[in-house]
Amino acid sequence: MKNKKYKDSGIPWIGMIPEDWEVCKVKHHYNFTTGFTPPSKNDQYYDENGIPWVTISELNGERYITRSTKGISKKYVEVFNPELVAKGSLLYSFKLSVGQVAITQIDLFTNEALAAFQDSDKICLEYLYYSSQYFIEKNANENIYGAKLLNQDLIKNAIILFPPLPTQQRIADFLDKKCAEIDELAALQETMIAELKRYKQSVITEAVTKGLDKNVKMKDSGEEWIGEIPSHWEMRAIKTMATLKSGSNITTNDIKEEKIGFPVYGGNGLRGYYSEYSDDGNYALIGRQGALCGNINYAHGKFWATDHCVVCYPKVEFELIWFGETLRTMNLNQYSLSSAQPGLSVERIKEKLMPVPPLSEQQAIADYLDEKCAEIDELIAIKQQKIEALKEYKKSVIFEYVTGKKEV
Repeated sequence: MKNKKYKDSGIPWIGMIPEDWEVCKVKHHYNFTTGFTPPSKNDQYYDENGIPWVTISELNGERYITRSTKGISKKYVEVFNPELVAKGSLLYSFKLSVGQVAITQIDLFTNEALAAFQDSDKICLEYLYYSSQYFIEKNANENIYGAKLLNQDLIKNAIILFPPLPTQQRIADFLDKKCAEIDELAALQETMIAELKRYKQSVITEAVTKGLDKNVKMKDSGEEWIGEIPSHWEMRAIKTMATLKSGSNITTNDIKEEKIGFPVYGGNGLRGYYSEYSDDGNYALIGRQGALCGNINYAHGKFWATDHCVVCYPKVEFELIWFGETLRTMNLNQYSLSSAQPGLSVERIKEKLMPVPPLSEQQAIADYLDEKCAEIDELIAIKQQKIEALKEYKKSVIFEYVTGKKEV
């Protein structure tokens, strides 16, 4: 409104605010509790069918909490009588992943890393849902590892803007609608990225199993997942193409984030850098350990391969990109051994058959994939940039309304 009066907030990064807004500490208007973690060795305190118990890992960007992966037993409740977090409360993470928020749609307990703000008819928790990231999180300290941390006193004494209750509700209602629109646009970009990634893999699969000549005579490969291959191609075991050998052990403390020394590759790709190297050359690497085992990476020059990845040392001359992309198409993860830590057996995967074209065709396929995949990757990058721009736009919209710069 043109006649709206403003006053200085006294907060430099905010500046002027509407005259009827209050600048106060969280503790003057909001009450919150923190949770608990039962002794891990006492199984009688946990019950997956008991009262839901939410930890920080379950605040993952979703607005509402409707279930939990763990539960607290009646035995624990009888012994310790913990305070229940009522449906409609706002959960706020204040350790490690500071600033994650969600509103619970069920009664539950939380662990000690979550602050639960209780709902009431005197406040609008939906407004705090949006404003907390700009006010409470400002009070966070960084520990020696650079992670943000809050404690209960820092939360209570955080300075927050507190508009009249009707204004809070209008802001929350508006931001619900506006942010949903922005999120829908971001989700559309995510869907298109997923489609592009599927298309990219289909391009790779078609090239390494069928070749580039659409008129070539075909024959049965003998492998159901491949179907037919060009009649002049061979089906050969991986072990006839390369020697597969796990890398060498290295401690986590030896691996540094700074780009000093040589790249270190583990089960999921690049892990960091080390002062020494175990290999020198151009190789395809297979992730051997972890949920992503079977993934393919490439190493060039001097590098260190850990014992969680497998280096493919050529036995015969072949085109590296063709070889690596063929391995990727084989989806080696499907051969992982089920356990707490999934892993690949080198002895098992080296026996698997792959379609092998002549060297000249391998080169042609690699050149084609370089060009085609670069085009697709560029499209994916553009979509990702749009997502990041939408995220920044969403932040700016929230900031403008929770600080009174714009009115609903």
